[in-house]
Amino acid sequence: MSRLSARAEWIKLCQFLNVPADEFAFLTDLPSAELRSARVALQEQWVAVARARFVRLARWLRWLPIVVLAFFAQRWLGAVLVARIASELPSARAAVVARRLPADFLAQVAPLLDPRRARDLIRQLEHAQIVAIALALLQRGDHQTMGRFVDYMEDDAVRTVIDHIDDDADLLRAVFFVESRNRLDHLVRLLPAERLQRAILLLADVNCPVLVEIMALVVGVSYSLKRTLGDLAAEQGAPVLTQIVQTTQALQCWADVLPVVAAMSVDSQRKVCALPVLQQQPQILDAILQAADAEGLWPQVLPLIAMLPQALRRHVARAAEALSQDTLFRIADATLLTEQWSAVLEIVVHFSPAKQQAVLAIVRGYAAVDAELSGRLLALAAAADINTGLS
Repeated sequence: MSRLSARAEWIKLCQFLNVPADEFAFLTDLPSAELRSARVALQEQWVAVARARFVRLARWLRWLPIVVLAFFAQRWLGAVLVARIASELPSARAAVVARRLPADFLAQVAPLLDPRRARDLIRQLEHAQIVAIALALLQRGDHQTMGRFVDYMEDDAVRTVIDHIDDDADLLRAVFFVESRNRLDHLVRLLPAERLQRAILLLADVNCPVLVEIMALVVGVSYSLKRTLGDLAAEQGAPVLTQIVQTTQALQCWADVLPVVAAMSVDSQRKVCALPVLQQQPQILDAILQAADAEGLWPQVLPLIAMLPQALRRHVARAAEALSQDTLFRIADATLLTEQWSAVLEIVVHFSPAKQQAVLAIVRGYAAVDAELSGRLLALAAAADINTGLS
């Protein structure tokens, strides 16, 4: 389960319900998809409540002159009613009214709008007004609303907003709340290269207030961007990589980060595997092995184990000694996919004789399907000084 995406959905749900996050801390163990479904269902219910009345009110208000309607919206209706009515008005008329309203007021309305229903309205606003609303939202500390609306903004509007956000931390907090993964990919590609590099460099600061947001950005994108951002992190040197490892360990989000490391170039992977922090804090390797087994990430982890220094491979062997037979089966299946038999046997050679025989029993079982494969693997094991019974 992705802890980072679950964290984002938990925060979105708490903000939607306007309750302190600590009161719903127990929800952080739920999958992100379930939290998102709950939030969307609540949003739909909120829109459905008394909608017929708002439709009738919108039909009446649409005949008022624009100046009068804008005055009523701000002085009489208030943010909640305006948000409910805006989605029922023709988008062109709602946009004209919005142009007469101050950004501070619209920043109060925006969190109450369903961007899916307000898509056409959003796209008819002028870029200057969108920027003003975005900056007003930043002043209110409402990064979630900014992130939700990115999905429905045109690229030129997004670029304009990015250019007007000077603080990288504010930008990253908004990106953290982007709803669509495809849109997140596109947004990252819209970011100037220097801003991406600055974001990665922030990971080297243990006191950085947006560590979680940066991590979520890196792990939330597609495979190709994972490779790009992962290699960019590796280019910043060991201090940045070490901080990423320590942050990942603190958050216990190896299930999120391991696919990023697996997507990196081989040179970058070797830099990660050579980090002194892995030898200084062996519990990190234990957490990686646990995440690999719990989340089915052995195909991604086995090639990385092969790159570890010999001393760390011995530590992995000691940790693997306690693995169940079911886990050994899962590792063997992953090894078939990755062809990492040599690396795995370097670990198995440090097992007790009884555990070695448990591994060999799995290999011999392959003979029922592929006798040639089973024989080849037994020969490799014998060559590694594992007692296979072969003469």
